Amino acid sequence: SGGLYRFTSMKGNINLRIPFESSFRLTATAPSTRNIDLGPFRGANMRFVSDGRRVAGQAGEGASTLTVTNQRGAISFIRR
Repeated sequence: SGGLYRFTSMKGNINLRIPFESSFRLTATAPSTRNIDLGPFRGANMRFVSDGRRVAGQAGEGASTLTVTNQRGAISFIRR
């Protein structure tokens, strides 16, 4: 809680396993693939912007900040 988390990759996939009850502010960007799968966090005050290249929003109270960028791969959120 209260942490800053940043995940970045130039290619390949980023799979994040996060407990469903987690609280965070999210910015996820996949400029080349537009492949961002929010999994269990879909609809949790998340919105796709920039023609599907970015997701911004908040899960829960937003206690942590999570920034994920993948230039040429997918970003997936998986329930833990």
